[in-house]
Amino acid sequence: MNRVCRECLSKVRNRSWMPVASLVLLLWAGALAVLAQTYQKPPQAVLDVLNAPVPPTGSISPTRDYMLLSQGVRYPPLSELAEPMLRLAGLRINPNTSGPHRAGHFVGMTLKRISDGAETKIALPQGAQVGSPVWSADGRRFAFTNTTEGGIELWAGETATGRVRKLEGVSVNAVYGAPVQWMPDNRTLLVRTVPSKRGSVPVAASVPKTP
Repeated sequence: MNRVCRECLSKVRNRSWMPVASLVLLLWAGALAVLAQTYQKPPQAVLDVLNAPVPPTGSISPTRDYMLLSQGVRYPPLSELAEPMLRLAGLRINPNTSGPHRAGHFVGMTLKRISDGAETKIALPQGAQVGSPVWSADGRRFAFTNTTEGGIELWAGETATGRVRKLEGVSVNAVYGAPVQWMPDNRTLLVRTVPSKRGSVPVAASVPKTP
């Protein structure tokens, strides 16, 4: 009788571990599945709809004879979302660029003559992230910014030829307001710039000074 009871007790003890072992194996398999996950994508037909080009944004010159068509993007890349962000009085600032965090931008630009519809594709730099164009009052010139990993450049172009060029030595500060304006002579630009002697971004203390 004692032998039978001991055998029964042994079986009960062994079975009591089975649910725990099963749970451990299940959690381990779930952890491995999470580690093996990558970004999932829907079928190609759905991707074609989601990634369809957005309609261009038009900007007409003050003289109403030319128009700039700027091509935007529907979704920002993950690299842009991962950029650092500083918060100040409701502003969200990217310290790497001295501009807004997650600022809207365009990746293509076309100059269109309204009288006959002739178009000239603007030669932008590779990987361009340009801002909205700013026209001179006489409509003969336009300016725009281009955001890079290390700052914001200033570019200017002519409507007669569609040629654009980077204005060297200018680092635009686009944190707040309109950073670029044309002066009354239609040739000079008034620009908010980053001070050349500005220090680096302060490093936050790793140990708090207060409770």
